[in-house]
Amino acid sequence: NIVTMMHEVGHILGFNPQSMAHFRKADGEAITQRDEKGQVPLQDVECTGGEETRSVARVGLPSTDILRFTERQPGMRVANIVTPMVQQVVRNHFDCQSLEGAELETEFSIADYDDANNETEVICIGDHWERRLFRFDLMNPNVDDVPFSLRISPMTLAFFVDSGWYRVNLAQAAYVSGWGRGAGCDFVNENCISEDGVVPHRND
Repeated sequence: NIVTMMHEVGHILGFNPQSMAHFRKADGEAITQRDEKGQVPLQDVECTGGEETRSVARVGLPSTDILRFTERQPGMRVANIVTPMVQQVVRNHFDCQSLEGAELETEFSIADYDDANNETEVICIGDHWERRLFRFDLMNPNVDDVPFSLRISPMTLAFFVDSGWYRVNLAQAAYVSGWGRGAGCDFVNENCISEDGVVPHRND
C-alpha cells in the first residue's frame, strides 16, 4: 500500500517523539537545551492518556517551544505541537485563533519489555496527529481511508518546516481537508458525542 509506505517514511523523516527534541532554529541552533555532553537530558515525564492509565517515563523531552502538555478533558492529558507554522496552520484550519497547537494522538502509556521482563521503553508521547481532528492526514494513526496523493497536507508540511531540517515547497501542498475546516474551537475542545448521545451539528 503506497499510502502506508508514505506514512512510514514520514516517521523516518522525523515525525516521531524522539526526533522532536532535535528540532533546530533557522540558524542551526538546537531548540531543546542540551547537557554538557551535547545530549538531550532525560527527564521524568508524566505521559499522555487517562488519569488512571498513564504512567511516568524517563524520556528526552522536547522544549516547550516544540511540545506542550495540556488537559483536554478532565483527567485526559494530551500533547500539542506548538511550533510557529504548525500553530498558525491549525488555528487557520479550524478557525480558532486561541488554539495552542496541533494535538498528537493520545497514547495510553504502553510499556515494552525485553526477554528478561525488563522494561525497555514506554510509549509516552504519540507519534501521529490525533485522528479525531485530522482524520484524512497522512500522519494520522490509521491511513486506511486516506486517499492516495503525492501532495502532503499543510499541517504535516508545517511540522517538517518547523523541524529546521527541511526546505519545503509549500506550493506543492495538498488541498486543505474539509474535515473540521472552519468548524471552530468547539470542534477541537469538546466531545464528538454529547452525554445524551447526540452528535453536535459541528461534527455531522
